[in-house]
Amino acid sequence: MLHCYRCSTALEGDKISDEHLFLQALGGRLHSEDLLCEDCNSNWGSHPDGDLSKALQPLAVALNVRRASSRGNHPKIAGIAPDGTKIKMDSSGKPELQNFTFNQKDLAGGGKQISLIARSEKEARRSLEDLKQKYSGIDVEKTLAEAKRVSEKFTAPIAFPAKLTFPEIFRSLFKTALDFYVLKGGDRAIAKKLSPVVDGVGNLHDSIFWSLQLEPFPGYKGTVTHTIALVGSSTEHLLYAQVTIFGCIRILALLDDNYSGPDLAVGHIENPLGVDPTPNDIRPVTFTRAQIDTIKTSWPTEASIQANFAELSKIAQKRMNENASMERGREALFAKLASISEGRPPTAEDINEAINAFREAYLGENEFEEPPPTKVS
Repeated sequence: MLHCYRCSTALEGDKISDEHLFLQALGGRLHSEDLLCEDCNSNWGSHPDGDLSKALQPLAVALNVRRASSRGNHPKIAGIAPDGTKIKMDSSGKPELQNFTFNQKDLAGGGKQISLIARSEKEARRSLEDLKQKYSGIDVEKTLAEAKRVSEKFTAPIAFPAKLTFPEIFRSLFKTALDFYVLKGGDRAIAKKLSPVVDGVGNLHDSIFWSLQLEPFPGYKGTVTHTIALVGSSTEHLLYAQVTIFGCIRILALLDDNYSGPDLAVGHIENPLGVDPTPNDIRPVTFTRAQIDTIKTSWPTEASIQANFAELSKIAQKRMNENASMERGREALFAKLASISEGRPPTAEDINEAINAFREAYLGENEFEEPPPTKVS
């Protein structure tokens, strides 16, 4: 019978828990019920995994990572428009006001003036119907018919605050290293001995090192991928794992500095964007003790990691802009097609106008060369 590598509880009955090596919220897919008990999974799920998820959630939404179907869609993330307006945005890139606004004031001649800003007609109707319970003179349908509908296009970037927290994110990635080590048949006693590092006990710098300089999968350098490399060397007497999130945050977890087991080099790669399949059990590049020693003295500053994180944020912003442009294009296309008189088939001119409406809306504020108008016959 298998036991939880953190507390040694037998993994049976209601103690069985499905552990995701990369967080589901970040598009993780690799999982196992043979690692942690329900209690330990829950405890680590709050801290440090919850800290990592919270820090990278805006990035995951902007990248529109493919979550497990059981978890549904991404939550909307809060942002700030150029004029200071608070908004929310989903992975499609379509913004909406973050808050419903309601104001009322007494008029000099008696009565009240009520104003509201709703995010949708449905929300406005519900609010007016609630107000009608108190002010019976409100004509809901008339008010809705006379309401001003506003649609604005942002011409400057929207800010989505996302800040990495230290050292919590490193502790979560160290846990991923332990998970993978045990999943590949590693000694659970070694994993249990190292588990206090995940809890923040001891000096993290003795076990966790920043290792962007050491690339375990050169063919995937610069890609938005999650990777794990597990290496054991009998000649170097080293056992270590490298864990990378979104291709821009990578740690080296030193699991055994006096390793005497068999040689091994196994890896796992996931594409959280779901654009194309990635291979499993790919062999990583291995590094010598001398190479690893070079990174032990180069622990990065928080500012340097934030700068690296900002590069990935640019990719996320571009992906979100493309999603928003596509949505604008679809809306313009269907609006143009809907304007065709019922009962007659669309002409080539109608189709040309619809396609060009899509093209113009899709281009929007994008900075790329405009193609020639599309024609069909």
